[in-house]
Amino acid sequence: MKQDDHFIKQDARSMKQDDHYIKQYAHSMKQDDHYIKQYAHSMKQDDHYIKQYARSMKQDDNCIKQDARSMKQDGYYIKQDARSMKQVDHYIENLGEESKERL
Repeated sequence: MKQDDHFIKQDARSMKQDDHYIKQYAHSMKQDDHYIKQYAHSMKQDDHYIKQYARSMKQDDNCIKQDARSMKQDGYYIKQDARSMKQVDHYIENLGEESKERL
C-alpha cells in the first residue's frame, strides 16, 4: 500500500510535469504563430514597396519617353527653322540679283 501511494504520487508529479511541458509547448506554438504572422506582414509590406517601386520606374519610363518625344519635336522645329532661314537667304539672294538687273 505504501508503495502504491509512492507510485501514485510519482504519477501525479509526472502528470503535473507533463501538463507543464504541454503548456510550454502551447506557448511556444503561440509564439511561432505570432512570428509567422509578423513575417507574413513583413512580406506583404515588401510586396507593397516593390509595387510602389515598379510604379515609380514606370513613371520614370513615361517621363523619359515624353522627354524623347519633346526632343524629337525640338529637332523637327530646328530643321524647319533651318529650312526657313535657307529660304530667306535664297529670297535675299534673288532680290539682290533682281536689284543688279534693274541697275
